[in-house]
Amino acid sequence: LVQGHSKLVFSLSTAFAGQLLNPLGQQGKGFHLKGASSKGKSTALYLACSVWGNPQTFFRTWKATGNALDHTAHMHNDGFLGLDEIGEISNPKELGNLAYSLANGVGKSRMSRSLTAKATYEWLIMFLSTGEESLKQIMEQHGQRTKLGQEIRLLDIDVDHSPYGVFDQINFAEDGAKQSRLITERANQYYGVAGIAWLEYLTSHKDAVTKQAKQLLKQYQHDLSSSYPEGHIQRVANTFAIIAVAGELATQAGITGWRQGRAFE
Repeated sequence: LVQGHSKLVFSLSTAFAGQLLNPLGQQGKGFHLKGASSKGKSTALYLACSVWGNPQTFFRTWKATGNALDHTAHMHNDGFLGLDEIGEISNPKELGNLAYSLANGVGKSRMSRSLTAKATYEWLIMFLSTGEESLKQIMEQHGQRTKLGQEIRLLDIDVDHSPYGVFDQINFAEDGAKQSRLITERANQYYGVAGIAWLEYLTSHKDAVTKQAKQLLKQYQHDLSSSYPEGHIQRVANTFAIIAVAGELATQAGITGWRQGRAFE
């Protein structure tokens, strides 16, 4: 059902990308699905979470801040983290720093009750966020200006521009709401299997898969950004290329059921 919908192919591919960050020598990355209510953002997030577990309990929310979010990111190390409703963040003025922190993989310094330094949480993750507003909009509402470094660590994908939200078309149910409901029902019933298959594939063919992943990443980086010398565009293209590599390898592993090349498209 997902193959004909680019934003769902993308969202699902993000769920496979976390395990490739370390072998490819990459930093953590984040994407934010931004759009009005009933555009299917939560459906896309649920779909991605279903790779690893029950989507109703696997995703987290932006409500947690500081050490709580550091701990959550640490627990998802080398994997995928889904964060719902950016507008619910308890301290919006922390948002810019959290975007840096989640992508860079280093938490706040912590002190114990005896005032000795605790070990800082560290992680390497791919994360997918949702919300009705963007990082930039929320920060501006609270008197802050976004920095380019923040924006390229949490990349906006605006689903409002599509007449069907996260869907490219209405092709397997009567309308967008019913398509969302069908995918959500299936994700709530069948989950976790793809993640296990992905880990088995990666660990059974580690050297060969790593070599192929590096080749694909180089190819996709070139295809996406060879006409754009600007450094920040190169970095954004690199992030999308990682997602494409993950989706294509998961397809090659027989997990997605998509045709070859669909994830890169």
